[in-house]
Amino acid sequence: MTGTDLPARAAWWFGACDHATAADLHRRSVLLLGVDEAGDALARFENDLHPGDRVVAGDRDQARLLVGEVDGDALRRPGIHRLDALRSVRWLADVADADADPALLAALRTAAPVSRLDDACGAAIESLLSRHAPVDAAPLRFEIDCRPPPIVLPWLPSLYQSPHAERVLREFRWREYLIANPDVAQACGDEAAAFSHFFHQGYYERRIFDPQRLSGFDPGYYRERYPELALTSDAEAQVHYCYAGWYEHRVPNRDTAWLHEADLHVFQMGKVGSHAIASALQASGYPGRVLHLHWVTDVVTGYPSNRLPYANLLVHARERPVKVISAAREIISWTLSSLFQYHGSGVANPVDAVAMVEERFWQLCRNGLDWFDHRYFCGLDVYAHPFDHDAGCTRIAHGGIDLLVYRQEDLPRLEAPLAEFMALDGFSLSNQNVGGDKGYSGVYAQVMREFRLPGHLLAPIYDSPYMRHFYSDAERERGYARWVRRD
Repeated sequence: MTGTDLPARAAWWFGACDHATAADLHRRSVLLLGVDEAGDALARFENDLHPGDRVVAGDRDQARLLVGEVDGDALRRPGIHRLDALRSVRWLADVADADADPALLAALRTAAPVSRLDDACGAAIESLLSRHAPVDAAPLRFEIDCRPPPIVLPWLPSLYQSPHAERVLREFRWREYLIANPDVAQACGDEAAAFSHFFHQGYYERRIFDPQRLSGFDPGYYRERYPELALTSDAEAQVHYCYAGWYEHRVPNRDTAWLHEADLHVFQMGKVGSHAIASALQASGYPGRVLHLHWVTDVVTGYPSNRLPYANLLVHARERPVKVISAAREIISWTLSSLFQYHGSGVANPVDAVAMVEERFWQLCRNGLDWFDHRYFCGLDVYAHPFDHDAGCTRIAHGGIDLLVYRQEDLPRLEAPLAEFMALDGFSLSNQNVGGDKGYSGVYAQVMREFRLPGHLLAPIYDSPYMRHFYSDAERERGYARWVRRD
């Protein structure tokens, strides 16, 4: 039967329920459907029900009937969710079974839940309504439970209130989400459906939406490190890290903790003596933890088990400032040395060397001139602090960082300042990673002897903030004379 064949006011039997459910129906004025029990009848009910139809529900505990009129459509949730609320209802009468027609009661006892009643039952319902006054339209009465709901660990704010909501949604990986949640994959086959499920339901069910971020995650260590979270299982630890700990830069494993707690960072551009310092620290028995890198990308390539960005390894709350050693070097010699360090293995003769330098010089030179622009991720501007050209090094305290920055050219005479900086006796430097010791040493030496730049190209380099800060006017004049092409 189609909707057009139905009488103006069809009658529907919702079914018998306990008193609490019936009272809730009456109070909410929303018709709630028992989806699992209704089966195929639900589809017919949804398709054929119209505003104005009568709905009857039974209160089996109180032996009463609740009779109402379909007033309109209530909010429908997306199809991928359990359909809980279908239609709004204006309840018209709440009467005792004894006041109803016995034939109507007999028909209701044999009718299936969520079924359409025949015309005789419909007439009996209209007669019942005519004999009873409408339900009193009293002012609305709200029963709001102000007690906080029981929190199921791990507690998370609602998606709308989460401080990480934007990043969570932007970083949602729909394919990985479906792989991690095969039950969702059966109902959601594309990106839009997967995102909709996660947005409306998956977040609140604490489903893992990016399994990759759990690679290397140690739930036992995480629970031990953060007892205040009161995580009682590995699963809860995974959920908390995925939804909160990842964004709060919490430490997920012991390898990351080692880097996070390192008290000395040898963080400086390459080819400035960092390997010599690292070797000297090891030889002298330095008792602390040392993190050695040239660029922030080294954290990924050199420490694959680490799960924190370098900015968070360097800058965080500590009992004592973290010590950082950095360095500068005359930029032309640094660029040429770095070019051979990174690309020298492909140089077989002077022609190859010229081609390599011509292709890569300017980009690497700019990288060197801009190296201190990261400001150590805490606003430490080295150019705002005078550099001691005579001493060849300067010490700067800024927030939680204790920085010693030196010039590579002065390194052989800096054993004492370095030893004092690290409070370390028996510190002795030796040359490490020297270009003259490599297979390309002959070609490298020739390039260093013969490389020249025209004055109009060399002058802006020597007038850069980097060169003006670390080198005096006289030193820059000598350097300019060393590299300028006279023709």
